[in-house]
Amino acid sequence: MTEQTTALIVLDTNIVSTTKADQAVWVLSTAAAELDAITDRYAFLDVVDADTKVQAEKAIMDIRSKRKAWDANRKEWGQPLDLAKKTMDRAMREHIENPAEAIEAGLIAKVGAYVRAQEEARQAEMARARKAAEEAQAKLDAERRAAEEAARKEAEAKGVEFVPPPAVGIPEVVVAAPPPIETPQAEGISYRRVWKYEVEDATKVPDAYTKRVIDEDAVNAAIKAATVIPAGEKLSQCNAAIPGIRIYYEDRPVVGGR
Repeated sequence: MTEQTTALIVLDTNIVSTTKADQAVWVLSTAAAELDAITDRYAFLDVVDADTKVQAEKAIMDIRSKRKAWDANRKEWGQPLDLAKKTMDRAMREHIENPAEAIEAGLIAKVGAYVRAQEEARQAEMARARKAAEEAQAKLDAERRAAEEAARKEAEAKGVEFVPPPAVGIPEVVVAAPPPIETPQAEGISYRRVWKYEVEDATKVPDAYTKRVIDEDAVNAAIKAATVIPAGEKLSQCNAAIPGIRIYYEDRPVVGGR
């Protein structure tokens, strides 16, 4: 038979708060008393010789044992509440928040697509207006050049000197930009435009927009590969050397495999 853990959500908060508060007082008061004893015994212990070194190591094991017990008591006290909270969070997320968020995201996407389509239509209208203006301007320039060329040929036919007409500014065709599109929106909502990006080809991105990131896995693998425990020794030695990286060691106490 498989053992299953369930979470009970108690609606009477007075019962839960009173019971858990009493338990919390006991857990904290017990830990505080043990911490006071640790402080009195070990806080000012100096390591000056072999004997005090052993005393400090015993103190480390004692403190580690107490901390393990405190952690166990804390977890035991909070386990029912943690499980109930996780159950509530999961139910709210999976059955309430996720469906609502999906609907909201879909509506945001639809609104964005509509607004972009309107803006693209406006930009297309502006492009058409610019093209029409350029074509009209080109026609005016062509007519001016044709008139000047006809006048030159007429002067040559009469055997008189051709005198170009004075330069007269030809008014440019003005492009009237379409007015901004005013789309109605619900009262109480506003928009903030956020510019984002996606990388299409990382090889083309300039160095100014990239970062050099240390590959921690590669560094640790190099250190591990260069680490050995010499014969007759208890602690390891490492001869790894990586430019720009200082490799050092810390001797960390191990108590009961922890």
